Amino acid sequence: MNGTRVFESLNAEWAVVCAEPGHTEMVLGWLREGGVYLRDGELEGGLSEVLVELGRRDRTQDRGHSDRWLRVLLERAVGEGAGALLAARVVVQAEVTPQVPTLPFYAARSSR
Repeated sequence: MNGTRVFESLNAEWAVVCAEPGHTEMVLGWLREGGVYLRDGELEGGLSEVLVELGRRDRTQDRGHSDRWLRVLLERAVGEGAGALLAARVVVQAEVTPQVPTLPFYAARSSR
């Protein structure tokens, strides 16, 4: 499998994850518990929109913003069960979504 196909597969899987009822609410709940507040009404696109909004805020706020929401999700991801898998999947998608540059290398690369 070449690199492009890997990302196509991840994006296809992401669409399935986003379609699952309750996933957006679960992630928003974790973020709220961790002190990262997003208004539900602004996020009509579900989990994809959550990532876009987090990326937008990352660009307008200090680096601490992305550290905060990534920490919330990574703490969930080290657990067990479906919630841990969802949290890990959101982190993976954040890393491969151009609108959410969480890694300094990626941010520099995507701005070229």
